[in-house]
Amino acid sequence: MGKRTPWAQLKADYRERLIKKGITEEMHAAGASLQTARGHAQTPEHPGAYNPSQYQGYNQRRQALIRQVEARKQQLWSGSPRWNPQESQKWIREKPPSIAEMKWMIAADEDELEDAIRQIRDDETFTFLGYH
Repeated sequence: MGKRTPWAQLKADYRERLIKKGITEEMHAAGASLQTARGHAQTPEHPGAYNPSQYQGYNQRRQALIRQVEARKQQLWSGSPRWNPQESQKWIREKPPSIAEMKWMIAADEDELEDAIRQIRDDETFTFLGYH
């Protein structure tokens, strides 16, 4: 763990959030875990780097969503020369989307997905779509 920012240098709203979750200035200074206070008691803070055995429920939900995303992409783009299933899976691994992003992709209509694809050059958020 890197050096922790002193309590007084934290933004006021972040300090409030920590206090609401039971983290005091003393606990913060002592190095108490902030994971729960940041909303990650049951989920990893970074979807690309987590221990699946530590977050089994999250991992199961994530893997199910990845399968749904891949099936949706196959359904929508399997006939397109610009879509490659291997590249699509590579992007899911290399730039893992959040659960919310995957849920969005599954529910999005084709126009929304086309807009997202157009943004890939400027915004890597939608790289996981794997359509270039």
